[in-house]
Amino acid sequence: MILQTILLPEQRKILLQRQLDLNLLPSRVHRYMGFRKHTSKIFKDHAFQVHNPNTFNDPFDFNLDDSGEHTQDDLIAYLRSHGMPEEGIEAVVEEDQQNPGFILGIINKSKNETLRNCGVLCFSKNNSSLLMWAHYCDSHSGFVMTFDVAKDLTFFDFLLKVDYVKEYPKLCFIKNVSGVREEITSKSDHWIYEEEYRIVKEEAGLYSFDCSSLVEIRMGLRISASDEKQLRHWLTNPLYKHVVLKRAVKIKNRYGLEFENA
Repeated sequence: MILQTILLPEQRKILLQRQLDLNLLPSRVHRYMGFRKHTSKIFKDHAFQVHNPNTFNDPFDFNLDDSGEHTQDDLIAYLRSHGMPEEGIEAVVEEDQQNPGFILGIINKSKNETLRNCGVLCFSKNNSSLLMWAHYCDSHSGFVMTFDVAKDLTFFDFLLKVDYVKEYPKLCFIKNVSGVREEITSKSDHWIYEEEYRIVKEEAGLYSFDCSSLVEIRMGLRISASDEKQLRHWLTNPLYKHVVLKRAVKIKNRYGLEFENA
């Protein structure tokens, strides 16, 4: 239903590299983090648990309604494009006429089953957002991981920019199958401060990243001495010897952060 399922893995990597070369995607993305029980496993296993979007804090994320604004001709064309025989099409059209919303219910069920299994991991283009540090780094006591996308084309092979919209999207999956892509990349403009990019995997689960792609970690203003010690210990792994460690400090007489080598 989405481009990821159409392209082969090598094709997706080629496409991603092309997008990077054309500056259609940022060369670096950032993951805001707090200290949790599982955080050590990210560094030990160099892997992220990629969750299903139904666990997200936005109930509209991956959960937009179909407008239902399709004609009978649209429905027939849609069914033919999916290889349904003419007698089957006639039966479906008749059922939809007798029970309005019949086909829309089937499409929503199919769409939801597809999206229910997928996994999503969120990143940002901005690594110094005061709001993001507050909301996703436990009030500035966590850290931000910076990744060089080109160094791990496999992990980032389906990297998408989130579009922030003021009006609720008018999606009609029968008329436009790419509406599924719009559904997984559309959020209310209330969230625009996140400047989000996300990777989408066909299934939720554990996905490893290339350690060379982790290039920098920025510690928050309020990181505790014990958490900093723990973070430094994780980075003693030779696989992370190249990672630059920085510390956030307040910019004098201004609302902002700057980062110095730690």
